[in-house]
Amino acid sequence: MKRYAPLWSSIAAISLFLGGCAAWRAPSQGVLCAERWGFEGRMAVALDHRGLNAGLRWHKHGSSFDLALWGPFGVGTVQLAGELSGPFTMTRGGQKRLYQALPEEVLWAELGVWLPVSLLQYWVLGQKAPQWPGQWQHTPQGDVLQQAGFTVLVQARDAALGLPQRLVVTGQEARLKLYIRQWLLPARCHGP
Repeated sequence: MKRYAPLWSSIAAISLFLGGCAAWRAPSQGVLCAERWGFEGRMAVALDHRGLNAGLRWHKHGSSFDLALWGPFGVGTVQLAGELSGPFTMTRGGQKRLYQALPEEVLWAELGVWLPVSLLQYWVLGQKAPQWPGQWQHTPQGDVLQQAGFTVLVQARDAALGLPQRLVVTGQEARLKLYIRQWLLPARCHGP
């Protein structure tokens, strides 16, 4: 955990600036809401020669979030809910605990799962995290962002919404592959 301390300190700084209302323009649907969204999908994490595959459901409303992870056949569900900068609860094995920390810190400390939630909340929308320098670039492989020591590659987008559907996030010693099966957006967020 100590070798990740600078990363977590940096992520803690950006989490203080979460919560502002933002909007983005999707190529085919007009303005969508970045303040309230959700998706269902799958993720694969590779870290130090270990691997993890999980189902994933994530809902965000302002600075509040509800994130559920589960293993094959729905086994081992973990749910985090609350504020991105804390407090939030983690429910695992029927036990609920309250945390005053960043979700990524708790996921790492409690489960050994690397998931940079504070940054990923922007990247899944095809945005850069506002408190870090970085610029999206279009390449033959997809849209690429270098930010906060990570490389984010959007390999595919939802044809109707223009939102990312397949992402690969690579850090110093870890790689996250995220497949968004279905975006869950309020009807009012769809543009004309």
